[in-house]
Amino acid sequence: MRRLAIAALMVFGMIGLSHARTTVVTFKGGLMVTSTSGCEERNPDKRYFQGTYELPIGGSPQGFESTISFLSPSGSADAFTRPDDVLNAAYMPVKATRVFTGVKTFTAYARIGSQVPAAITADTQSLYLTGSIKNWGDMPDCVVNFAMALVKDLRAR
Repeated sequence: MRRLAIAALMVFGMIGLSHARTTVVTFKGGLMVTSTSGCEERNPDKRYFQGTYELPIGGSPQGFESTISFLSPSGSADAFTRPDDVLNAAYMPVKATRVFTGVKTFTAYARIGSQVPAAITADTQSLYLTGSIKNWGDMPDCVVNFAMALVKDLRAR
């Protein structure tokens, strides 16, 4: 009986720990630039991209990254990564990486304007969000507003 009680405590302890574990989820789909301002060169206004949003859920975001990426049909890719945090409604500094004929990294600022559903869990299957990127393409006055319609990538971690 004592062994059964110890085994039960161990199982329930593991269940409790699994709820606190951080999981990274990836959503993929369409991304549309809805408007821009201050983007004199390489203006992405009204362009369609393949979009990805990857973020940690459940536990602490420490040691994980939140990333929004844009993949253009022309072959260029832009990624905006926030280490140890989840993007929210406030502009946050992010590491921006642009890949086209070479690789360029710089600091940009990203935010999530709205998100449906409001809370993302491991069971969330689809996601709609809007947001903004300041300093797009390393252009200080360039602000890009976007909307994403995404589904959970079941192949991801």
